[in-house]
Order: sequence, then C-alpha cells, then structure tokens
Amino acid sequence: MEKDDLLAWGLLLILAVVWGSSFILIKKGLVAFPPFQIGALRMIVSSITLLPWLWRFKEELASITKAQWIGCIGNGIPSFLFPIAETGLNSATAGILNVITPIFVWILGVSLFGLAFSWKQLAGVVVGLVGAVVLILAKSGDIQIGSQLYYSLLVIFATVCYGLSSNIIKKYLSTIHPILVTALVLTIAAIPYTFYLFTTDFWTILNTHAEGPSSFGYIIILAVIGTALAMVLFNKLISFKDQVFSSSVTYLIPIVALLWGLLDGEQILFQQYLGMGVILAGVYLVNAK
Repeated sequence: MEKDDLLAWGLLLILAVVWGSSFILIKKGLVAFPPFQIGALRMIVSSITLLPWLWRFKEELASITKAQWIGCIGNGIPSFLFPIAETGLNSATAGILNVITPIFVWILGVSLFGLAFSWKQLAGVVVGLVGAVVLILAKSGDIQIGSQLYYSLLVIFATVCYGLSSNIIKKYLSTIHPILVTALVLTIAAIPYTFYLFTTDFWTILNTHAEGPSSFGYIIILAVIGTALAMVLFNKLISFKDQVFSSSVTYLIPIVALLWGLLDGEQILFQQYLGMGVILAGVYLVNAK
C-alpha cells in the first residue's frame, strides 16, 4: 500500500471515530440545551476556534474565486436543514437518509465534475449503502420516511448539498489550505446562527440550569474536535484523495456510534455485525484500484 493510501485510510478512520463519537457528546449537551441551541453553539464555537486562520491566510483569502465561495456556502446549508428535519424525524430515519451522501457525491462527480466512471466505485457505494441500512434497521425498526416526506426531503436535500460541496472542494478548493477552507465554511454557517442564538434563552439556561456548565463543556468539545478539527482533516483528505472515497466516512460513522452503545451497555445483534462487515466491504471497493 502506498504512503498516500496509508494516510488516506488513517484520516478516514480518525474521522469515523471523531464524528461517530459526536453522538455521545450531543447526548450530554441535550441534558441542558435544546437541539437548535446545540447546533448554533457548535457552529459558533468551531468558527471562533479557526477564526485566527482567516487572518493568517488573508492573502490567499483575497484570491478566492466565485466558484470557491459557492463551495464554502454549500457545506453550510445542511447545518440549517438537519435540525429542522429532526423535529419531524427520528434519529434512525435521519441516519438512513444521511448515508446516501456518497451516492450523490458519485452521481454529481460523474455527471458534472468530470469524475471518471468506475464500476468498482459504483459497486462500493451501493454495497456501503446496503450495509448502513442493515445496520440502522437492526438498531431500530421505527422508520418514518414515507410518513414524514417533507422532513425526509430536507435531509435528502442536505445530502445533495454535501455531494455538490465535496465535488466543488475537490475541483476548486483542493489547492487552498484545508484550515482556510474549513474556517470559511464554518464562519459562513456561524453568522446566521449567531443572530439566532441571541433570540433564545441560552444565557438563562447556562446560568440557571444545574447541568448548564457541564453540558456547555461537552458542546465545546464537540465543536472544537468534532467539527473544527474533523472538517480540517476531511478537507485535507479530499484535497489529495478521491471525493467518493472521502465521503465514504459516512458509512463508518454508524459503526463507531454502535460501538459507543456497546460500551454503554447496549446489546449488539447479529444483523448489526453483518451490517458492519458489509459497510467495510463497500468502503474497500470504493478505494479499490
């Protein structure tokens, strides 16, 4: 295996662990804060973390083109869509819909961005999707896609945005420093969330809720590590590796979340082991030469 391949697999596994662990941090944050406030805090804190890098790369920032700005904006749109969608969908449904992201990455890449067609990649995307569905269905049979069509479409639109943004980042932003790309994406997303947060009772909860400070601490960890650092690593991965392979981290996230559940005393079923195996086979096919 080549050096770049080893680095790519290493980054993919790190991202899977970080993003898969986000669920336990969100759970801790929900003890005191409602979902919309957690989403806003996540964007705001993560953008503040990387804000100094906008000044550090101010010369490179001035040379960013219109297409590159669109790529940054496209990655921020889902941060609005997911909280809205999950007011009408359960986590199992959102999880199933979210794992179709690599499919849109591949479809848009082949049709609009000159990504070379590969039967092995197509097979890997489909196999990974099947594995993810098996894994999540084994976890919960309460699926609401048909009964909550509007909210389901919001998640699907979010995955389309991810697919578009991943291809734009690969084609137009791969020459820009990953930290600068991440700082731009998070800052753009954080601006409207900042206005929203100050219309809520955030400060009251922080100062009066018994678990307010501890929940806020978990959200900070989520923002700094699970968002800012993770997105830097993802943008680094996509800068030198195929965008379909990079987006396949979506398939691995449920595995890590499931392992956290095992550590928390949950029982793992045979179907879940089967789903994990199928996912790994799909990710391997996506990266096959």
